[in-house]
Amino acid sequence: MRMLVVDDTEVARIVLKGLMARYGQCDEARDGLEAVECFKTGLSEGRPYDLIFMDIMMPNMNGIDALAEIRKVEAEAGRDGQTKVIMVTALSEPQIVIEAYYRGGANSYITKPIEKSVLLREMERLGNQLHKPPQM
Repeated sequence: MRMLVVDDTEVARIVLKGLMARYGQCDEARDGLEAVECFKTGLSEGRPYDLIFMDIMMPNMNGIDALAEIRKVEAEAGRDGQTKVIMVTALSEPQIVIEAYYRGGANSYITKPIEKSVLLREMERLGNQLHKPPQM
């Protein structure tokens, strides 16, 4: 599984990448602009992302706008909705989370601080296969 962690906070990126490293390749982006570029690059190289963790509040381009752009690029490539997106937020404002669903096309959201059990349960709910490393 190929994943992209998008968050302007380095600690948040480190935590999420640490949680997800055993399940596949995990790249990172620091803001929405960088996320869109990573997504485009992955598509052009024939290595699209299976799952994106997208923070909502970021500089340069917020997560809602970045996700809307990613969905547009995805549609133009004939891959409508194939990439699952989990919005990650510390916000308690439900209107912003709802906007992420309707305007951006998010599949789900989780709140910070992220609990591993909640994260894994949400991934399974979205139908992503968790590729665990072989037992030694």
